[in-house]
Amino acid sequence: MILKKIFIPILAFVFILSSCSDSAGDAREEAVKQMVSAAAEDGISISEYQAGCYVDYVVNNTEIEYTDIGDDGFEPADDDMEFFTTVLAGLAECDIDLFGSDEDSGISLEISDEDSSISIDIEDLLEQESGAPATGPGSMNEPHPIGTTVDIGNDWELTINSSVADATDLVVAEDDFFDPPELGTVYALVNITLTNTGEEVKSPWEPNIKAVGDEKVELGDCGWATIPDDPDFSKDLFPSGSVTGNICFEMPEGSSLTIYANTTWFDSDNIFFTAID
Repeated sequence: MILKKIFIPILAFVFILSSCSDSAGDAREEAVKQMVSAAAEDGISISEYQAGCYVDYVVNNTEIEYTDIGDDGFEPADDDMEFFTTVLAGLAECDIDLFGSDEDSGISLEISDEDSSISIDIEDLLEQESGAPATGPGSMNEPHPIGTTVDIGNDWELTINSSVADATDLVVAEDDFFDPPELGTVYALVNITLTNTGEEVKSPWEPNIKAVGDEKVELGDCGWATIPDDPDFSKDLFPSGSVTGNICFEMPEGSSLTIYANTTWFDSDNIFFTAID
């Protein structure tokens, strides 16, 4: 499996404090070479710059330093959630996409050393960290239906209440200075409720809420137009506070519309909702 091949020698780390800066530099260089080589074997294009970025990110964020590398590469640092979350964050930070490279490979990680054996399912890890399923309800192939309230991560809940597939006349009538959409496209309105389920004051601008249509390309919004029942995202939400209103997208006439939302860096954290069939 792709991730197994790459994670075992490269992406799982344990280092003993290095007593020599030269050996640390050599270890880093060897780690970069291993990562680029292992990726290339699986048909994944990772530049030395990306690999170097990744190695530095993981080391700097796990308080680990470089040491000499044996034939088997790096041993696992430990089996706690924090380390593997750092691994995933490093991939995202350095713009390395392993998850879409081979759908049949499976997304899993198996690491063994002399004292222990660790098996982590990356899909489960993502779900635990963000609430975002890789398959099943809430995935792109099985979006949540209208009216479903869903935890989208980081103490936010999102509900798609209703939608209007062709709200062009409503949008244009609301704003005298706003032009109709391009020929063959319409303005669609999606009514949402966003709720702060945490214990701290939060800004409703924090979640990323976007839309995709039949062409599987992100849809543009309605720009600076004043739209009917526009939600006020400028006001902070206290614990249990919520905001409800319409968000607007320009889409091809007759297209479906699926909302996707996340509160983290990872594209794989997106949770999908049906808005217009």
